[in-house]
Amino acid sequence: MAKFQQEMISVAGCRVSVFRGGAGEPLLHLHGAGVVRSVMPFMEFLAETFDVIIPQHPGFGDSDEPDWLEGMGDLAYFYLEFMEQLDLRGVHLGGTSLGGWLAMEVALRNTERLKTLTLVGAGGIHVEGVERGKSREWGPQETMRQVIYNQVLAEKMIATMPANPEQDPVHQKNRRTIGKLVKPPTYNPDIQKWAHIVKIPVHIIWGDHDRLLPMAFAPEYAKLFDDATLDIMKECGHIPYMEKPREYADVITRFIQKATQTENAGAR
Repeated sequence: MAKFQQEMISVAGCRVSVFRGGAGEPLLHLHGAGVVRSVMPFMEFLAETFDVIIPQHPGFGDSDEPDWLEGMGDLAYFYLEFMEQLDLRGVHLGGTSLGGWLAMEVALRNTERLKTLTLVGAGGIHVEGVERGKSREWGPQETMRQVIYNQVLAEKMIATMPANPEQDPVHQKNRRTIGKLVKPPTYNPDIQKWAHIVKIPVHIIWGDHDRLLPMAFAPEYAKLFDDATLDIMKECGHIPYMEKPREYADVITRFIQKATQTENAGAR
């Protein structure tokens, strides 16, 4: 398994914690409301093929809470600067849930440094007649039970939580930031208007038992693009990378390899 290192990197006057490991083309993976705070199996599996880069967003985890962070657009511009500062090119950009919405916001602004885009159970759009999970009404334990399909795994994750997770300073910090990012109407109409301008290969991944953003969102997201690949992960909830880490890494790797081969063939 590839070794990961964690370091603090300062971008736009904000120090962010970044995990990085593996070798190959850069894969920048953006987390959702749940912060990646340690090396997880899916990271090690992806690092078999890619240079995997997983930051903790400004305002989350061990990263700073910058004064300039007021909305998703601020985070999108931050990551454009992040890629420029690290001189990342040919980036395979992906994100889960809130991070998928963020990845979409980045791609809408500039795809110059991007090679592919992967959106996993991504927020950011509205689907008429489809009710989202009421996450604002869920406590930390109930959230885990709702977003994970495998309830045995959910209970194992709950057992690792602090006794009073609501009092955890990092949890409080994350909730403050989510409040800044996810405001009514809790989606961005511009995504559905302008997603067609994103011309790089797009990959949509969804769990078939997603209770937060139901699977009906997946085809609606896919049809926004000229040509998107849609993969539905079976017996999986809102966090595929946690429930099925090997399958998750393999699905992403296959998509990128196919997209890259197609691009190279077209260049000849």
